[in-house]
Amino acid sequence: MRPNTITILVLGVISLGTVHFLEKLAVEEGAPPAPFALGQTAVALAALIPVWLWKRTRTGLELWHSRRIGSLALIGVLASGVVVLLSIMALSHTSATHKGVIQAAYPMGTMVFAWLLLRERINLLGYVAATVIIAGLILMTSRGLNSTPNPGDWILIATTPLMGFTDAYSKKVLRDVPPVTVSLGRYLFGTLFLVGLLALVDLGSMRDLLPVWPQLLGAGLLSAQAMGFFYWAVKRIGPSLSAGFLASAPVVTVVLEWWWLDADFAVIQLLGVILVIGGAIVLARQHRVRAAEARG
Repeated sequence: MRPNTITILVLGVISLGTVHFLEKLAVEEGAPPAPFALGQTAVALAALIPVWLWKRTRTGLELWHSRRIGSLALIGVLASGVVVLLSIMALSHTSATHKGVIQAAYPMGTMVFAWLLLRERINLLGYVAATVIIAGLILMTSRGLNSTPNPGDWILIATTPLMGFTDAYSKKVLRDVPPVTVSLGRYLFGTLFLVGLLALVDLGSMRDLLPVWPQLLGAGLLSAQAMGFFYWAVKRIGPSLSAGFLASAPVVTVVLEWWWLDADFAVIQLLGVILVIGGAIVLARQHRVRAAEARG
């Protein structure tokens, strides 16, 4: 991996880990999840539009006439619509660290769908790493088998196949569409989906977000930055390795939640966090190496 790629991914890790914390902080202060999800996605979209327009003047980007417009819509509705909404709703029942760690397990879903959609190969070590991730999730969410996962944890676990699909599918789309356009399309269609949902269902008012506007602004801007960096990396090193690298984002979340919210984590839970992050990184690296060998 080139140094500039590592730098981009490190910035993405810090951004993503901070997003989890800001979302939890907003929910703790009474922000309704659905309006916050819409506001966060809309802020990310607003941040990406000037970047996309600037690149369009230099490289002739297109969006509405793209052959992949339906694909961008699918990615946006699932990743920045459904998953963002469910994830923020889950924070009413669980911690930011649980959210970050469970989402760090997304490479398991990516591994499966990368095989189905891209025919990337899965080796034995990949299955071992996936088993380690599952063991870590069990330790973290059950506090060492002393309790069952809370409703928020189950909601987050349910998003794993959705993001696994979108991460792998994005790789196919990136063959024809630049990363910045994929990022813009993701947030554009995610915003449209959430606008439509809130118009049809009473899930809270946007006015209720006024007390948490700093968290909303920060989460939106950092989300755009993290996902922009992620798609940039996917284009260069593939979805599995990119997702695996971002799996270390919960380290940032743990520190922030412990420092600002006085969160208390049992030793067995921290062990679970380590297992998930380590397993995700090993899974992604082995998956990528085997795919490279197959091409060679």
